[in-house]
Amino acid sequence: MSATVTLNAEQRAQTRTRILQILLTEQAVSDGLLGRLDDPHLLNDPQLLDASAEIRQAARTLPADDLSDILCALPCDRRLALWSQLNQDQQAQVLANGDPCLWPELTATLSDKALLQTLQSLPLEQRILLGRQLPQPLMGRMLTLMEGEQRNRARTLLSYALHSVGAQMTLDTEAHSVRQDMALLLLLQWLRQRPPLPAGSDRLFVTDGNGRLCGELPLTTLLAAAPDGHVADIMLPPPQSLHPDDNAPDAAAMLIRERRACVPVTDDKGMLLGQFNLIQAAQCLQRHHGQHLFRLAGLSHDEDLFAPITRSLRARALPLTGICALALPAALLSAGLSPLLGQWPMLTLLLPLLMLLCANGAWQSATVAQRALNRRHLLRANAAPIVVRELGVALLEGLFIGSLLGVVGGLYYQDVQIGSLVVLITVVTMMLSALLGVQLPRLLAWLGGRQRQPSMALIGTLSGSLACLLLLLLAWLFLGGIV
Repeated sequence: MSATVTLNAEQRAQTRTRILQILLTEQAVSDGLLGRLDDPHLLNDPQLLDASAEIRQAARTLPADDLSDILCALPCDRRLALWSQLNQDQQAQVLANGDPCLWPELTATLSDKALLQTLQSLPLEQRILLGRQLPQPLMGRMLTLMEGEQRNRARTLLSYALHSVGAQMTLDTEAHSVRQDMALLLLLQWLRQRPPLPAGSDRLFVTDGNGRLCGELPLTTLLAAAPDGHVADIMLPPPQSLHPDDNAPDAAAMLIRERRACVPVTDDKGMLLGQFNLIQAAQCLQRHHGQHLFRLAGLSHDEDLFAPITRSLRARALPLTGICALALPAALLSAGLSPLLGQWPMLTLLLPLLMLLCANGAWQSATVAQRALNRRHLLRANAAPIVVRELGVALLEGLFIGSLLGVVGGLYYQDVQIGSLVVLITVVTMMLSALLGVQLPRLLAWLGGRQRQPSMALIGTLSGSLACLLLLLLAWLFLGGIV
């Protein structure tokens, strides 16, 4: 039996970098891991076999958080190559702790039976959180596989809203709470024999004979007390508790603000249901913050860094349509009242519309890039595909909007040159704004030595100024000057 290898932070970083280097630079390694090699000479290539063996060995030594980071930083086919080398426990931990955008692609490689077996190794609370993403029939099969008491606890968790404290708490069991009439000596012996406390917990919650919360017992107090008394003699008064219907992000912010390791969760009658700890609070706030930034940018919170261009375009179509609808009246008014561009008021109509579209596109690209930087997904080795993807989305958006405006302008002025210029200006400005959005967070991180979030005002100002300059420059070049 081989011993488990524990890596320190520096070794983990080196292992992550090595896996990414192999999979991003050696397409044959990915094909070999997926069984797609057709060339018989490559099947026995020593260098290829050594690289594949190194990937397998390195994947066994990394924790789930590192594996999730690597999977997010890889394009789709190479992501599946690494996923295929993980054992069932590792796959379960990646699904539980990884980025939600990985869920559809990774679970598509598993059959329903294999997926349920993979989730079976997780704690009940994590299993139910992931089970909410399953189709209803598959969720029913998961509940059927549980025993009676466990099934009742699962239904209790499912009865609460997704973003409530009740859906994310750790349910109370006999191992997590203690009766007030219990002897301290017996409690110490009991703690040595019972399963460990939930991660992040530093105290036991005390209940009466009916299961009602009546106090708390910090572990430091228990260890310092003489073992000849009872729990009621040294317990502290009951702390402020949460209700299972409370909003989870608000509860998490309160927990971090008050520096509390864990908080009990009780119902309306004061019965102890479970606890909400600091680790759960930090994870909840991280998810909430990321979703909030993506909603501000008009993006889906689970957009994959390497998602196909067409899928990203569909996800961004709604804010794009809204901007066009809101900016069109101002653009028409500007075109009708302002003689700024002389005999080409069509270009004046473009100015406010382009400024808003470019600011929106740059902010969306910057949000995707910033999240990737924060999670170590945007590296020098994989930056090119991400830049190409954002430029591709901007190209399709620019062609669609520019073609509509160009056709209208060309027909109205009966001038093909005007219509072509409108399309060119729209495409070029939106692509350069997307490039600005991807590169600006990387530049700020390089200058500051850490990931710095660019402000919306900075991105809007730069992209709007860029749109104005390009509009005037291209109009001067193609139309012979602006009068």
